[in-house]
Amino acid sequence: MPDHRTPGRLGRVLVPALATALLASCATGGDPRETSVASVELAVTSDASGAGVEEAPREAGADDAGAAEGRADASAADATAARLLATSTPATAADLGHVHDLALNEADGRVYAGTHDGLFVLLDGAAYAVGEGRQDVMALTAAGTGTFLISGHPGPGEPGNANLGLLASTDGGLGWTELALGGQVDFHSLTAAGEDVYGFDATTGTVLRSDDGGATWSGGAVLGLRDLDADPTAEGRLVATTDDGLIVSDDGGASFGPHDRQPPEPLLLVDHAGSALFGLGLDGTVWSLQGGTWHVAGSPGGAPEAFLALDADTLLAAVDAVVLRSDDSGQTWDVIS
Repeated sequence: MPDHRTPGRLGRVLVPALATALLASCATGGDPRETSVASVELAVTSDASGAGVEEAPREAGADDAGAAEGRADASAADATAARLLATSTPATAADLGHVHDLALNEADGRVYAGTHDGLFVLLDGAAYAVGEGRQDVMALTAAGTGTFLISGHPGPGEPGNANLGLLASTDGGLGWTELALGGQVDFHSLTAAGEDVYGFDATTGTVLRSDDGGATWSGGAVLGLRDLDADPTAEGRLVATTDDGLIVSDDGGASFGPHDRQPPEPLLLVDHAGSALFGLGLDGTVWSLQGGTWHVAGSPGGAPEAFLALDADTLLAAVDAVVLRSDDSGQTWDVIS
């Protein structure tokens, strides 16, 4: 297949106005699916992926004026984003650097990237820095609407422990607070399912678990793994990739054993879309386990750095600091940043 890894674009925003504008669309009652995201139209749908947001039915009446006002505010937020697109200076994909993780923010329906130089939001074919923090984000996961959890290291000249432990943001990445394990843990993989949060601590090789959103933690299995993902359809079930194949835990990471459906080739990264398990091989080849059988698709064009399955059709991957999207379960890919 053609190589889609063309140079991406990065617009650096020196103030957090962009993320504020994006979040305002949700906060004021606007539907994130109606916002103008030309080349990254990652609308949140209520499907088996677990990323669904349904609007509750409401009766026509006195609150119609409020809804109209919310739509107007959302339009203003989109206009702010448009102005930033027009006035920000784009740079090369090299400035985005290595992408460690991708996550969907249900508050605005957009995808965010955790990198060596902080958190970025993907918008109209470019990536924009969110907030003022420039932490080295080694792991990122969404843990509720507008909430992110990260781990890593301080950015150049920034204060803090060499290992940040677990930081939390409840405003889409504008601000961060230490939630737990500061100075102790360097998570290289984070995954969340409801209040249950799991992480792989690279300093000790230990899988850790929290059942209160990341505030307190308990230790689990000690092993070497590449990636870790929680199964959203089975409480306490984790799937991980290792040099020796796919492994699974049914007790929240306390113990692991070989997966009973090994893929035809080793997987580097995995993610669930409902009950379906998707994985990327070392060369980026897409594999999916559905109905007990592995299926092969295409490739984003190289060794993957990060992977996200929005649903059974929509996949994203980072390759060489470029983020690509597939809308056909991994058969074909297009650059989106």
